[in-house]
Amino acid sequence: MPFVRLPDGTVAHVRMQKGRSKRCKVCGHLTAQRFLRECDFTLPNGKTCDLLMCDKCAFEVKPNFDLCPLHSPERVFQAQPRPKESI
Repeated sequence: MPFVRLPDGTVAHVRMQKGRSKRCKVCGHLTAQRFLRECDFTLPNGKTCDLLMCDKCAFEVKPNFDLCPLHSPERVFQAQPRPKESI
């Protein structure tokens, strides 16, 4: 347990908490845990993706519903084949 001696001579106990910040799984930015978002995309097995992301990497569809870059509409749109144009 860490203790600190204060200038007046008293000793104070310093509480150390682990896990106050985590890394964004997309960009690796260290972010306070309360600011991380989870991907709410529903997978085929019925569970959600739950990938931890920072605000920059999250795509907010509606309030309290965020998607990771893998499941964002832009990525889904790019993955679909384009129809061939007739000339």
